[in-house]
Amino acid sequence: MLSKDFWNDRAIRHGHTGHSEPFLYTFDQEARKFAVERIVSHLFTENKDKALDFGCGSGDFVRILKERFSFVVGYDFAEKVVEIARRDSDPRVKFTSEIKDLRENSVYDLILSVTVLQDLEEGELSSAVKELSLVLASNGYIIAVEFFVTEEWKSLNKENRVTNAKWMEILERNGITVVSKHSFYNPIEAPSASWNEYNRNFFLRFVRLFRYTAFARKIFLRKAREIIQKHRDVLGVENNTYYIYVLQKAANAD
Repeated sequence: MLSKDFWNDRAIRHGHTGHSEPFLYTFDQEARKFAVERIVSHLFTENKDKALDFGCGSGDFVRILKERFSFVVGYDFAEKVVEIARRDSDPRVKFTSEIKDLRENSVYDLILSVTVLQDLEEGELSSAVKELSLVLASNGYIIAVEFFVTEEWKSLNKENRVTNAKWMEILERNGITVVSKHSFYNPIEAPSASWNEYNRNFFLRFVRLFRYTAFARKIFLRKAREIIQKHRDVLGVENNTYYIYVLQKAANAD
């Protein structure tokens, strides 16, 4: 797992802990927000009590969750990005970098994890899933936007990443089952039509020359939202290994 100093430095440099390249980051973040909002809306047709964004970053997904939940906790162990998230103050939201705060505000009807668990080593992942299970309500849900590899991928790329089989084993050990999983676009392995249109746009290619300016980022954001809403295709992309998992804690798993 990368150090806290690494993520704090990233937050200071970029204002978030996502991809450092603004053109890619903007589309990817908007695609994730679109997918998470769609899945949350499907799971919860009525407003619920509490939700947790585990690894909240600068708070983009907290803003989605607070539309469906009375109280939302955003947790990230990188203090600098939590400071950024706190600028969007709301009495129904608590941002924290203290893991102990998660239990104080339990239990949660939903826990969201966006590209956090995938970067943990096996022991760290096991501990994190156990902790999340403890603060998750019986029959509560976890939405995990994560990339877990096959044994073949791990061998080919020679990276010490947790495999999907081990991920399933850890979930089962903690009384958590997979309700559904949705393949999510990948700009390299499984590009969607929306990504292709965004990536090949002549005007955006020109704007990329100035990609680190606020002006360019505003243009990227506007076009990314417009194109994603037009195609609505970032979920269900075939030939992919990047998934959004919908998980549920069994009633007797406490």
